[in-house]
Amino acid sequence: MKIINTFAAKELWFVLLLLSGFFKQYLNILNFGSIDFTLAVAGILLLLLFKEYLTSYERKMVSNYSLIGLCSLGSFLFFVFLSLLYTHSEQYFYQKLLSFFVCVYIYFLPQIYKDFNIQSFLKSFINVSLVLTIIFILLYPLVSGSSDFGIIRENYLVVGYLCGLNILLLFALKQGISLKLACFALVLFLTGARGPIIFTVLVSILIWLNMYGFFRIFTPKVLISLFALLFVFIGLIGTVEFMQDMLEGSLNRLFLLFSDDMGSSANVRINHIVDSWMHIKSNPLLGYGFGSYGMVTTGLDIRSYPHNIFIEIWFEIGLLGLLAFTLFCFYHLGLTYRKIGFPAVCILIYILLNALKSSSFAEVKFLFAFLSVFVLLSSSNSEKKFNLS
Repeated sequence: MKIINTFAAKELWFVLLLLSGFFKQYLNILNFGSIDFTLAVAGILLLLLFKEYLTSYERKMVSNYSLIGLCSLGSFLFFVFLSLLYTHSEQYFYQKLLSFFVCVYIYFLPQIYKDFNIQSFLKSFINVSLVLTIIFILLYPLVSGSSDFGIIRENYLVVGYLCGLNILLLFALKQGISLKLACFALVLFLTGARGPIIFTVLVSILIWLNMYGFFRIFTPKVLISLFALLFVFIGLIGTVEFMQDMLEGSLNRLFLLFSDDMGSSANVRINHIVDSWMHIKSNPLLGYGFGSYGMVTTGLDIRSYPHNIFIEIWFEIGLLGLLAFTLFCFYHLGLTYRKIGFPAVCILIYILLNALKSSSFAEVKFLFAFLSVFVLLSSSNSEKKFNLS
């Protein structure tokens, strides 16, 4: 009965929606690519919402914090819809709009469910992430050399991002050094995802300094734990051949940061920013319209973005849209800091840092999810705010 309740929980399905991109790629490997996993899970969550309202007569009271958050999102949506009137994109904007609606849907869901259990959500997110991470590591040597290897290898950045996020969650939730944390840390380093590795280290330092101060890292217990973890990593990598190959690739990518040529991915991102700024200067106020980046910069109506959500918003939605989105983010950061604490803010900072180098604003599901969850948590009267118990 407990297992049935777990799989019927809206919090679990909400996590599956957030991580649907992973499931899509794994389904493609199994030749089930025709199934739109994201839309299927979104539909199940809608059915669970209807069931909740049909079977419970309690009124859902939306807090003032949630209302302000919804209004700030609404102001950004106004400029998004306005930009549809003059977008340069003729076809692609439909596809991008659907992706963006999924993000908006993700933000609304925790707010409108009558009883969204945040502890259950956090546990499900960490556990499902762990399963997907293990699947990535197991598939990596199995599909090496096959046509599916490209699908797995190209997923390294998202896997690294997910591992970093879970490391910070476990850290901020004061879970201590555990097998889950060790697994996420090992896979993060093996992926060679430079942005997530650097951001995870920097944000972890911020959380540590806030919770424990500087000198506690030199206590015997902490030092022994860190050295034990390091020896386990060295032993594991030394005995598993494919991990040695992954480690070599990871180190090569990290060392590129200290060379004149930082690698093709970094160079592409720099070129995107330079090209974007040249176009923004020509039309700073209104932008070129939702989904127009590919059309304006390449002449092709395709999925393309500058790998920085704030530059992308300025480019497509204009300066007013950028201001609306910035206020939306700053409201949630300030509220989270006042009501939950600095470690929770660090989670949002990590997500935003990754969004400054990798994502399109129409695809930042993690950002909209955790902004929404933290608003809900800020509205809670429970003394147990940010924990798993």
